[in-house]
Order: sequence, then structure tokens, then C-alpha cells
Amino acid sequence: MGRYLISWDYGDGPDQKVIDADSEEKADIEAYALWKEGAESQADYGSVLFTELVAEENGFDFETGEEA
Repeated sequence: MGRYLISWDYGDGPDQKVIDADSEEKADIEAYALWKEGAESQADYGSVLFTELVAEENGFDFETGEEA
């Protein structure tokens, strides 16, 4: 058993924590789990029907679906 400084970052600066783990691989797994938990809690996604108004408001060409 060793002590490890783990860190993770999902775009707003690094977070760090000292943990006890059996190996560096297990510490990496814990770092990933903490990253994933935070990333999922900050997720923002969705969809809207692509209409002419939506295209105009978001800078897309309605006919091609490409950014204008």
C-alpha cells in the first residue's frame, strides 16, 4: 500500500487528492473515477429540431447544414 497524489481536470483547472492505494494502476483508476464523476455532473448537452429559425440564430446555413 502506498500513498499517491492523484489529479484530474475537466477543463476548469486541476483537482488533486492524496489517496492510499495498492498500486499506481489502482490510483489511476481512482483518478479516472473522480474525473468521470465530475465530468458527468457538469455535462450539458441536448438537441433541438433544426429549423430555419434555429439555423439563423446559431449561424448555420439551413440548406446545407454547414456553418455560415
